[in-house]
Amino acid sequence: MRPVTITVNKHLFPVYNQPMIFYPLLSLLRAGVNEVMIITSPEHLSAIKSVILHGHNQGLFGKATIDYGLQLKPNGLAAALAIAREFVGNESCALIFGDNIIEDDLATHFQSFTDGAMIFLKEVERPQDFGVPRMKGDRVLELIEKPANPPSNFAAIGVYMFDNTVFGRFDKQKPSARGEYEITDLLNTYIPESKLRAVKLYGEWFDVGTFDRLHEAAAFIRKKLSDQNGQTKS
Repeated sequence: MRPVTITVNKHLFPVYNQPMIFYPLLSLLRAGVNEVMIITSPEHLSAIKSVILHGHNQGLFGKATIDYGLQLKPNGLAAALAIAREFVGNESCALIFGDNIIEDDLATHFQSFTDGAMIFLKEVERPQDFGVPRMKGDRVLELIEKPANPPSNFAAIGVYMFDNTVFGRFDKQKPSARGEYEITDLLNTYIPESKLRAVKLYGEWFDVGTFDRLHEAAAFIRKKLSDQNGQTKS
């Protein structure tokens, strides 16, 4: 989304009436998560803190505790998760991407999570652009990154759950050919133990990585709020 992102962090872009980052954050809070760490780069920390503080002052985040971790270089999503090791402590944790807008309520899935890892799936038009699982029931047999011949039309979206073994698994992980610690590689460590499960979502989902998707997400939220207001008035 350059050149705009040269000076403004993408996750602060407005999606209709709220900054993009509010949507995944509110998804976590609605699911029962009340302690959140936002991982960002040093140059964007001040702006993100200011926006989150404004949301707190508006009462959007209730009594949630929001902390911050710094990723000093772009070395992968698994590395970003590892920054939260001390913050997570001995608990399980969820990871959500800052540009994911998810209509589904995740609370039931989060509250029923016990161990292993969980991915969330959406049916998409071009699964070959995403990570695609081969499954047996809800168990993932293989997670294939951008397959030429996808085994299904379901793609893994940017929300995951992990038990506390995830950090020990990360310690054994090696960077990929592009020099990053890949989240797919981390998830794949659960497969030999039959501990990677998947849940299908059916509500709207936006991966806001392009201006077109930004526009689509804003239009969807505008209509949804308009419909809700109409129902309230009637």
